[in-house]
Amino acid sequence: MTLSSRHRITWFMFSLSLLLNGLIFFFLIRRYDSLLFLHPLSGISQTWWLQSGSDYGRSFLSTLVSEGFLAGITLTSALVLILIFRRSSSQEIFYYELFLLCLSLLPFRLYSYGAAWFRLPFSYTVLISRAVLFFRFSSLLFLLLSGLSVFDSRFQKSDPFFLAALIISLSLAATLPESHRFIQNTLTYLPANEVSLFFLFMIIKLIIPINFLWFFYQRKTWDYLLLTLAVLISIAAESLFFYMTLRGFLLAVPFLIGGTLLFSHRIYRLYLWR
Repeated sequence: MTLSSRHRITWFMFSLSLLLNGLIFFFLIRRYDSLLFLHPLSGISQTWWLQSGSDYGRSFLSTLVSEGFLAGITLTSALVLILIFRRSSSQEIFYYELFLLCLSLLPFRLYSYGAAWFRLPFSYTVLISRAVLFFRFSSLLFLLLSGLSVFDSRFQKSDPFFLAALIISLSLAATLPESHRFIQNTLTYLPANEVSLFFLFMIIKLIIPINFLWFFYQRKTWDYLLLTLAVLISIAAESLFFYMTLRGFLLAVPFLIGGTLLFSHRIYRLYLWR
């Protein structure tokens, strides 16, 4: 994959995220008074929208503000990396940018409010939730590819691995069996086997830092140990953003900023000395 191809991919994903987030926030802000007491989550499969008030889990305002900050922080971080490393051949930075851009698409789950407002069939919310799962799987797999690019030069030829990450993410998100209930705080529809999904994400999250630790063991270069710390912080930020708690959000913001700064600085140092 050429440098210009990477730029086209990152700018396309940046524009897509900006468009999707812009549309949903424009709709939610315009319909704010009407949506204030409408929550799109319910344990009943057909009557899945209900009037609930602000005491149902998180308030609509706090959800709107936190998801807006999530989109803004991730898109800003990705934009800064794209501009700073626009002439760099670093495959690691390219995949980290994709990690941030996929993370910026998590507010897509707010489209559940639109589905509730228009009282669309239950299947629409299932599709929204599967799209969010696809973005989440993709973000973690791109972060995994970032580590593999450090470990093995074969991953520098990114075309097949980039497509493989998308295909695997799409397959997992599309084929997970359905259940008939929601997670209250994440605005996403859970597959039937929640435990298996949890362990699947945990396995991916454990493999990511292992790549950097293994390279540190082989090279004895402290930069790789700091990269391990950077991806651990980034993974923690991703998890905290996904579960949408107020305390988690307050922790996730400095985690994401710190992880991005540390990762990009260490990669810059590594390429500076090559």
